[in-house]
Amino acid sequence: MENFGFDWVVFVQPAIREFFQGRDPYMVFQFTNPPWILPLVAPLGLLSPFWGAVGMNLISLSGLVALCRKAGKIWMAVPLALSFPMAVLVWMANVDGFALWGLALGGPVGLFLLSIKPQVAGLVGLVWVAQAWREGGWRKVLILTAPTLVIAVIFTLVYPHWLSVILAVPARPGGNESTGFPWYVPLGLALLVFAVRRNRNEWAALATMMVAPYARTQSWVGALVLLAVRYPLEGLIASAASW
Repeated sequence: MENFGFDWVVFVQPAIREFFQGRDPYMVFQFTNPPWILPLVAPLGLLSPFWGAVGMNLISLSGLVALCRKAGKIWMAVPLALSFPMAVLVWMANVDGFALWGLALGGPVGLFLLSIKPQVAGLVGLVWVAQAWREGGWRKVLILTAPTLVIAVIFTLVYPHWLSVILAVPARPGGNESTGFPWYVPLGLALLVFAVRRNRNEWAALATMMVAPYARTQSWVGALVLLAVRYPLEGLIASAASW
């Protein structure tokens, strides 16, 4: 089990320790998540590295099941759990599983969870905003977005440099190894327009991967799961072909 939970052990859990001790979590090399993830995963940081990684994987796998169940295709959780992006996520024990829970829950809570790892399916949030606008105008948009905006502002006041740290990530070696950036940005934007007009989360998630300047293999779980539950046969093929 050498290197199991690598991202958790090397990046996230050390950042939690810095957070507990009132120091700057971004002193941890390659901790590149928004700071509001830290209170959510702080309880897991009290565990041993192995069990903390196991806890992160329970979040990811349960988020996968919840999203498949919401789509009425819970059986798709099995082949998707065996896909390469999901296998990488489990092995690395990263925080991408919060995005799966965000997609499953929707609403203000779902949007907040998407903001934890926006390169997974962040543009789905624009589909939700457009839908909220059509259903209730500014009032419903504010209900959807205000909690995330308020939390983001509070944590930015505490860690004003977090965004500059994250924006520097794509320049690192391998920073955009799993996205189409910048070559697929026009196609991604076209997909986003289609997704917003037709209220299609799966295409917005795919557009996210085309325009995101930074993503790794496990970041494909959002688009893969949403497309697979929408198109099960193609989803089965894609899960197998991902290897």
